[in-house]
Formats: sequence, structure tokens, C-alpha cells
Amino acid sequence: MTERAYELDARVSSAVFRAIDDLNQMLPQEHWLAKSRETPILGPTAVLDSMGFVNLIAAVEESIAAELGLTVSLLGREERRGAFKTVGTLVTYISEVLTAKAAAIHID
Repeated sequence: MTERAYELDARVSSAVFRAIDDLNQMLPQEHWLAKSRETPILGPTAVLDSMGFVNLIAAVEESIAAELGLTVSLLGREERRGAFKTVGTLVTYISEVLTAKAAAIHID
């Protein structure tokens, strides 16, 4: 991973963790997400229901906009398989989407 990609990944992680904090404030404690890259988002061991998942994605999109000044839509596109499996796969997916978006409009 290049230094620039690592920096983007760190900034995206920070934004996702902030979104998790925001989401956790709305959830009962037994449904809180841990701020760890290994935390499952979807699947049999995930604690979020479908509404919690949608709220997380909305919070992440808002946090990305606030922290990075970039808009991103994470749903309604051809997502990479497993993109929403864990917090870590979500961070990687967002970094890939933002990198592709920057390349498409020729900015860094």
C-alpha cells in the first residue's frame, strides 16, 4: 500500500469510526458496534438489523463528507462482494471508491 493510499485508508477509518459512534448513540447498548476493523456488519454474527445497517451507511456517508469533503454513495451501485462484511472491508471498499472517483476526475 502506498503512503497516499495508507493516509486515505486512515482518514476513511476515522470517518467510519465516527459514524459508528454516532450510530451507537441511537442504539440500545446490546446492539452497539465495536470500533474495530474485525467487527462484523452483515452476516450471522452481526448485531445490526436491516434498519441499523441503513443508518450506519447513511452515517458513514455523512462522516466521509464532513471529514474528507467528498460525497460518496455506498448503496445502489455494484458493490464489491463482501464490501459490507466487516468494518475493515467497508473501509477498504470506501477507499477504493474514493480512489476511483479521484482518478475519474483527475484530482488527488
